[in-house]
Amino acid sequence: MGGFALAELAVASMFGAFVARDRAEIALFVAFRPWLLAGLALVPSSRPWRLRWGIYAAALLLASAGEALLVRLLGGRWPLMEGARALAAALLLLVPFDLVAILFRRWLGKIGLPLAGFVLLALLALPGPLTLYAWLALPGERASPSVRPPLGVLTGLPLLWGEGGVAAALSGKAVPAIRALLDRRFMLHPVDVAQDEALAPVRLLLVAQPHPPGPAGLVALDAWMRGGGRALILTDPALLWHSDHPLGDPRRPPRDDGLGPLLAHWGLRLDPCPERLLVRDLRLSGMSRRLAFAAPGRFTATGSACTTADEGLLAECRIGRGRALLVADADLLDDRLWVGPGPLGAHRAGRLADNGPFVRDGLALLGGMSVRDDRVDWIVRPDRIVMAFAVASALPLLLVLAGLLLRLRRYS
Repeated sequence: MGGFALAELAVASMFGAFVARDRAEIALFVAFRPWLLAGLALVPSSRPWRLRWGIYAAALLLASAGEALLVRLLGGRWPLMEGARALAAALLLLVPFDLVAILFRRWLGKIGLPLAGFVLLALLALPGPLTLYAWLALPGERASPSVRPPLGVLTGLPLLWGEGGVAAALSGKAVPAIRALLDRRFMLHPVDVAQDEALAPVRLLLVAQPHPPGPAGLVALDAWMRGGGRALILTDPALLWHSDHPLGDPRRPPRDDGLGPLLAHWGLRLDPCPERLLVRDLRLSGMSRRLAFAAPGRFTATGSACTTADEGLLAECRIGRGRALLVADADLLDDRLWVGPGPLGAHRAGRLADNGPFVRDGLALLGGMSVRDDRVDWIVRPDRIVMAFAVASALPLLLVLAGLLLRLRRYS
């Protein structure tokens, strides 16, 4: 029992890079569990079924309790539902594993155990058992809503099609991850210019480092906001967005979005900041989000219509009947800051930060829509890592040592 719990802690730590992934969650331990269950099923195969399943349950409960304590000490939530779901999935997977181990032992005796181990590993090589286990035990992506509200997008960044434009997207080139994420929640409508006729049908707007709209465009944006518009505005005083286009090419993302006069009119000032890369845990609607910034600015409120938060990284303005949530960094949307490697890099299990979900959920809150709690629990107490692993492994280690002492006394 203790050996299984220690093995699960060790495997996820060494081979799964638990600390490097920076997540105070049990999902990584649960992901390695099927292979360890194959070994666990071989150990008590000669015992009566009640004792065998008691050993299975005790080993899984001991491992789950230690891992829950570990992630809690590192700043995560108590993973009660996640642990219960993973425990049920593991017990379900143990049913065929236990049957294979028992049959091979009865047919071939002790020599059947190695063969049973090969059969169990072969079962795990098939997609079916692991797919079912992952579906039951691991958190998945939330389903897209059946009705997607419209979202206007005013930007000078290559968010919708990538730098290659529509032609590149149609040829199969991957679009930015933020576009795919927003597309599952909203019906995206590009807003090419900030004009009254273009903004009139839009009630919810994402403004991300647009090309300077000019005086007429600023007036149109202000009037749209005062008429009841809701906007998430990402404005950057020092944009670092990479572009393959040469300097001076109008297709490059704009260094200056020209929104300064509009912000000043609302009672807000954006100043540059010397920090290049900044990671902060911010709160949105009571949920913690880890955001990675690249050379962000700092907002300062100069009037009563706007308030700032999180050291000036965020601001909120009430303009007439409208409302705007502002972020002092447009590089926030760059895939390189928040998308992990591999095909699932933008999903919950693979992302490096919560930049994309923060934008999606911020827009949903502005639009009066519900937000599902699919946050990642990041490690917020890295100074406790050694102590947390020591506490989590203490009881399993004591049980292993007690078992060894009992065997030594028996042999002596």
